[in-house]
Amino acid sequence: SPEIAVMDVSFISATYIIPSLSEVLSDGAEFICLIKPQFEVGREKLGKGGIVKDEKYRREACDKVIGCAQSFGIKHIRTVKSPIQGGDGNVEFLSYFRRCVNEKGYNNTEFQ
Repeated sequence: SPEIAVMDVSFISATYIIPSLSEVLSDGAEFICLIKPQFEVGREKLGKGGIVKDEKYRREACDKVIGCAQSFGIKHIRTVKSPIQGGDGNVEFLSYFRRCVNEKGYNNTEFQ
């Protein structure tokens, strides 16, 4: 089983991938996910050009992915704003997780 995984998906929610990923990660495996709010929020929350401008919606996107991971035994360690913006200027986030059988937790999300 993999001991580390990195996810960077486009045009699909990370929540569609996490369930399958959770089945193959070894206990204690590390997982880094690039959260792209433009693919996590509904179209009604996108601004001009597909940009998520509202901080509230960015937080909702992170909470959605983090909650999904936790529901599959992947513990959230930390989330930080990516130093690199998405191709269209969207703010994106890097989330660090660890696969922990029988353990759930939500520790720290930074919004800068």
